[in-house]
Amino acid sequence: MYFKKYLILIALIVHFLNVSVAKTWERTDMGYANTEVFKTTTEYQYVFYNSKSFWNDNLGNYGKNKCKGLAKINKNNFFDGGEVFCESIDQNNNKFIILLSRDKGDFDSGIGFFEFIDGSGPWKRLIGKKCKYAIQYIDDGFMRIDKC
Repeated sequence: MYFKKYLILIALIVHFLNVSVAKTWERTDMGYANTEVFKTTTEYQYVFYNSKSFWNDNLGNYGKNKCKGLAKINKNNFFDGGEVFCESIDQNNNKFIILLSRDKGDFDSGIGFFEFIDGSGPWKRLIGKKCKYAIQYIDDGFMRIDKC
């Protein structure tokens, strides 16, 4: 009888420890981007963005990534809105799609947020989750750090 109670108590403690210890997800994404710029007679130019990259995370996952989107750049070369969609495929061929967004600021670097909008396999449970990212461009290369 005592053994049964002891076993249940241990199971409950393990469960509560797993729930209370939050796991953070960190991903490093590095690759190359190309852009096509449409200049207008207004104070804005529009940048059509494409990139391909490879990534790995702190949980041992890795894969490839491709992104497409549109950004609006003002006359001072500052980012002034836009959205970029990225599709990632992991080592087990599971996919997830995120939507990257950023506030106004420098186009070549910045901090923003993204939301998981679709996923398969282990990524499905992240749909709707919002996370932060930081990005830095060097010529046509970039490095992005994601953190949830």
